[in-house]
Amino acid sequence: MNNQAMLSLVGDDSEIGGGTCFRLLLGAKLVTTTGEMPVMLRELSSAAAVVTGERLPSVGTDIILKRGRLETLATVAWTDGTRARLEFEDPLSGIDLLAQMNPIGPSHPGLPKSFS
Repeated sequence: MNNQAMLSLVGDDSEIGGGTCFRLLLGAKLVTTTGEMPVMLRELSSAAAVVTGERLPSVGTDIILKRGRLETLATVAWTDGTRARLEFEDPLSGIDLLAQMNPIGPSHPGLPKSFS
């Protein structure tokens, strides 16, 4: 099964900036000029993300969203205090989206073969 077919299986029809949107509950970090802050990644599409956390940056702030190997430049599009929508400068690829669903990958050396 190719990546696009897999994405269509696990995604839903809601949108946060175009394309398939995935509802998640994953830890991530926002990096700003003043430091890093922990957030929860709640929704993810190729063009945008919704995060929750405390003391989120204000609208218009440029940030880097970090989760595992993913590091992408984004701008805070809106915030309501504990939630913020981030719009990515460059769209995420299908592989980047799929990697957030399965960050270990099928060939992780620490997993028994029955889990691969």
